[in-house]
Amino acid sequence: MTKKEKEPVAENKPREEPVPETDEISRDLKNLSTEERMSSVLNSPRTIEQINTFPEEHRDRIIGDIIQYFILFPEKTEIKTYANELGSAGETLNKPNGDFLFKQEKIKLLIQHAARELGMNDEPHTTQDREKIYAYFLENAVHKGFYFHSFNGIFEKSIRENGLDPHTRMWDWNELRKVGTIFAKAGIPGVLGWGELNSEGKISLGDETTNLYPYAVSSPEWFAQFTSQGFHIPNQEPYDKKAFYKRNYDSAKNNITTLCEQLMSRAGKDIEAGKAYPNITLDEKIEIFQFFEKYWGLLANEKSIPKCALIKRSAIHRDKTTTNSYEDYEKLCRKLGIDDTSLEGAISLMLLSKEHDIQLDQKINPEDMEIISLPEYKKIHTE
Repeated sequence: MTKKEKEPVAENKPREEPVPETDEISRDLKNLSTEERMSSVLNSPRTIEQINTFPEEHRDRIIGDIIQYFILFPEKTEIKTYANELGSAGETLNKPNGDFLFKQEKIKLLIQHAARELGMNDEPHTTQDREKIYAYFLENAVHKGFYFHSFNGIFEKSIRENGLDPHTRMWDWNELRKVGTIFAKAGIPGVLGWGELNSEGKISLGDETTNLYPYAVSSPEWFAQFTSQGFHIPNQEPYDKKAFYKRNYDSAKNNITTLCEQLMSRAGKDIEAGKAYPNITLDEKIEIFQFFEKYWGLLANEKSIPKCALIKRSAIHRDKTTTNSYEDYEKLCRKLGIDDTSLEGAISLMLLSKEHDIQLDQKINPEDMEIISLPEYKKIHTE
């Protein structure tokens, strides 16, 4: 899910999530589990069409916003109204300070939806109404809320059976280290991203949805870095920085081929004079391509669709907060000398990421998570 993402092993066919054939939200959808319902709505043609009305650079975050909405309103079976409202709010994204303005508008929308859910007017005016709305968000965002681990669909079966286990992997760390050493000797360290630095024996989680989708389509991070996303792959032709996102074998192989050709063509006199790093050898090039072919076949096949595990906050002891009521929040603001005690400020603080990227070394059990299917990259990024 994150730049330090870790993945368990999965060897067999993952369970397919049901995706409705039409845009209609049928009564049967309400009978599905939470993860099945979320997966169905996220992958429905209607939802994908609405996501694609946003500028391409903002679509990933909109997927996260939709997931956040379903977490806050778990009984919902469609997002048409909210997506349209987000579209209007999204007009602020291209303005100066647009990200901040968009978040403000989104918080207002979520409060309005919570008010309706509680049978109130869109704008709560009384102290009692504000307390009820604060309690609603506290219950759904914190007490019953989630942390997130985005991952490659190849790993789904293992995660469902074994949970998220930091010591279970589909790859051989020794093989990664060996390839990393070849490139480092040639003057290009870190070709495997964070996988070479601090990923082994850990699971990475985040508490916000903004980057949830990019982490999923680049899982595992080390392989996305190696094939296309690392600094060693320039953002210019003939390279393709999105090769792994698109699961484009030819483009990814061309990235590695072009890189190896450059690393084999340094002038001997420059190497002898210490002006250039040593070239990689033919045997090393062969080893690099054997590594590429092996892991492309494992990690970029037709089952490698983006997924996300929603981990119960209670399972990792992060389901508590220092303010248990709106009154508590107001008191804390006064104590800290904060003038803004608005409900919008309170909810924004509650939903604000506090642990964007954490690493755990303990296993998370299957029963402590939901797994949802995300739209395929090519359906979201059609340009």
